[in-house]
Amino acid sequence: MWEAFSLIQWWQHKKSMIAWRLLEMSQSEVKEERIKAIRTLVSLKHLQDHDYCHLAQLSNADNAVALARSKNVDLRFFLNPSWSKSSTDKNELINRLRDLLHVLNRAQKHVCLKYFLNKAFPRLRDWMSILDLEMITLEGPPPLTISEHTILPMCIQSLEHHSSLSGNVQIMVQYGVLTLLMDTYRFLGSTNDAALLLVKLIKLIATYPEHLNDLYVTGWIGVLAKWVNDTDNRLSVPAATVLTNMDRDCGTKLGKNLYLLHPTHRQIQETTAVDVVLVHGLLGGIHYTWSQRQACPEAKTFFGNITTRNDDIFVKCAMNNSSIGDIPCTLFDLDEEDTVGSDFLHVLCDIPVSQTGSCNLIEKDDFILSFDRWNEEAFKQLGKSPMCTTLCWPKDWLSQDCEKVRVIGLNYETKITDWLSWCPVKDKDRKSRLRNKSKELLSQLIECGIGEKPIVWISHSMGGILVKHMLMEAWKKQEDKSFYNLIENTNAVVFMSTPHYGSPLATLNEASKLLFLPSREVQELSYNSPTLVNLHKEFLQFLQEHPIKVVSFVETKSMKITPWELEVRCVPPGDVGSGVVYEIPLGHMDICKPICRFSFIYQTILQLVRSAVKE
Repeated sequence: MWEAFSLIQWWQHKKSMIAWRLLEMSQSEVKEERIKAIRTLVSLKHLQDHDYCHLAQLSNADNAVALARSKNVDLRFFLNPSWSKSSTDKNELINRLRDLLHVLNRAQKHVCLKYFLNKAFPRLRDWMSILDLEMITLEGPPPLTISEHTILPMCIQSLEHHSSLSGNVQIMVQYGVLTLLMDTYRFLGSTNDAALLLVKLIKLIATYPEHLNDLYVTGWIGVLAKWVNDTDNRLSVPAATVLTNMDRDCGTKLGKNLYLLHPTHRQIQETTAVDVVLVHGLLGGIHYTWSQRQACPEAKTFFGNITTRNDDIFVKCAMNNSSIGDIPCTLFDLDEEDTVGSDFLHVLCDIPVSQTGSCNLIEKDDFILSFDRWNEEAFKQLGKSPMCTTLCWPKDWLSQDCEKVRVIGLNYETKITDWLSWCPVKDKDRKSRLRNKSKELLSQLIECGIGEKPIVWISHSMGGILVKHMLMEAWKKQEDKSFYNLIENTNAVVFMSTPHYGSPLATLNEASKLLFLPSREVQELSYNSPTLVNLHKEFLQFLQEHPIKVVSFVETKSMKITPWELEVRCVPPGDVGSGVVYEIPLGHMDICKPICRFSFIYQTILQLVRSAVKE
């Protein structure tokens, strides 16, 4: 009995010694040893709570980030942050946020922040001026106030907006904003609405490497490790981007407009062969533009409860020499009979109504796929898991169907009218917003290593204009090795409903401009704009010198807008002048959202990425 007890004690002590040794190895100067030690440490099972607590106390900031980026990591590896009084006292928390905002406003004046402070925290003399009996009139409006339920989220939004000014992030960290944000997170709870506000500000702070230890000490590394496994991409993607920025073994710095969609965790080996860059358009975003198109759930098909919308063909199962009307409405089980697979055909959805040019990706014979042409196991794999529903198809589908790919999404703010929120600091440069934005995005892409591997650009609407601006900017600066590599490694460009010559919707007369007050982006997209025409001419000259694959998907259906379902055609059909052009029977908002992995649009993009990997 005593021998068995001694053996158990020895084994528990041995496990703890192994974990401590691995943690010590993770602090080695050799990168390969660090990565291997962290991977082995995460795989250890049956550690006790006190073992995790001891390891967390022995860890440093680099260890914590490496553990947080590891898949299936135990959250007990991270120390819980200390509690403060303001974590439970709402008034104390609001007062601390107000004081911080006043300090920031005094350090660097910002009209938006001053307006918010006057609106949310009116000074006493503002109230006295209204209640003064000697005043001639009391008809003046009272100071605006904000509901107690929204004051905390609006304070976080103001901090995020004010951090756009250079130097403000350092001041915020100096005055303890990270501890304050942690208290806010605890008070508001772990709801996604609160976390979505906080992760944006944490992402901005994490772009400065000198604040890594501050994030570690205040407990944010453990919170990010929890968020990175969240099912909501709006939370997990920014969290993964923050951890990647702080990982010294990754060597990637993602700017404020870049988001890492895949890989979100550490890889056993750095096997990235192709970079896929996503650029959304006007009023778009990485969490909306690249979502899956919703299908009508009523009708049933051979592969599940997914059908078409509009006139799309999704899945048609037909016996050889049978008409469509003869198809029985029955779901078959492929495992019941081996010969059933050879009798069925699968027709891709989103089939183009016309095609111009060729790029040797998917020809007309590839619109219909049969078990004779595809491996049966691969066919089943493609159609599993309720048609592979996803909230971001480049993140989930490309990573499964094509290995060795890194997916980066560009996210930037746009608006269609200046009647909406307007910031004099952000909008101070009104000359060429698209060109300036493209320069800013290009510098961030270069900084994160875009150009070292083959690149496939995927753009929607105005995003295609930004891609052309970035390529032209890099082409003009080829003397710089970084820009030269980006040009030489650009393998393909995908345009989805890109207004190469502008859009008639953006063309307004002077009276309409005064009423609508269009934003600078909308004005630059006016039809036959000289800027866009010259840009496209330069792009065609660029293609002559650097022949790359160009695939264009053109919309052929109108889009319904407003509650009255007004139908409009955003981008008129037109030939790009190079590459292959597919006219797709979809509207402007749906053309970038494949309905499933059997979509012709997705299969074409997949073949582009695979060809880039092979080359």
